[in-house]
Amino acid sequence: MKSAGLNKDKSYVKAQLLKGEAKFSVMGVSNAEGVGCGGVLSLGGGEIWALFAGPLQRSDATITDLSAIKMALEVFIEAGFADQFELFIETPSLVVVNWLQNSFERPWSKWMLLAEIDKLVYNIANVRFEVFVDPSNHVVSKGWGFSK
Repeated sequence: MKSAGLNKDKSYVKAQLLKGEAKFSVMGVSNAEGVGCGGVLSLGGGEIWALFAGPLQRSDATITDLSAIKMALEVFIEAGFADQFELFIETPSLVVVNWLQNSFERPWSKWMLLAEIDKLVYNIANVRFEVFVDPSNHVVSKGWGFSK
């Protein structure tokens, strides 16, 4: 996957997928009106293959992001892509990416959901978690990967 970043005039440069790569962009939302999550699966070549969105039980923002990641992994595996594509999962939460990378920093209150995600990740040949690059504030992407 080509790196996302900034060009010289500080405009956003979108990362492009290569053949054999897939990207799931996921987000959980928690506000006064409700709680939900969703995701978009793009395959190399730019085609959008799957979308999901739906409500969740009331919870904090990290639970909604983790729930979106779990759903994205389930969709990816059910679609039969686990051994066909390198998967990139984008989320807006650096905290969540850090928990996925460092099991020693995981809060006990979220341990069960993180363990379920770990089991799903184990079934995919190559997974990388990345934080969104926000074009409004030019936050640099951070990422973590897992390969069998």
